[in-house]
Amino acid sequence: MKSPHHAEMTELLLGCNLSWARAYRSIEQMYEPTQEIILSELRRRDTASIADLLHFLGPDFASIIPEEIQRMKHTGLVVYDEPLGPDSVLRLPET
Repeated sequence: MKSPHHAEMTELLLGCNLSWARAYRSIEQMYEPTQEIILSELRRRDTASIADLLHFLGPDFASIIPEEIQRMKHTGLVVYDEPLGPDSVLRLPET
């Protein structure tokens, strides 16, 4: 036998799951903090080389910069000519 509060609890749980799903989708659309820093720098300067970004971000970020840049290119956030290297110049895509 279901408790008298079963329907209320079910509705509450479903509401929480829907709210969580909406929140997750909005978080999913946000950029990683490192990506946001790179985008901010590109907005300010129009272009930046990988070497410039490494200098700007510091040596602690050196290991993740190539992967972040490639992810950003695959999602359309930045444009650069292949192959990716220290002299590669990043820019924002034309709108």
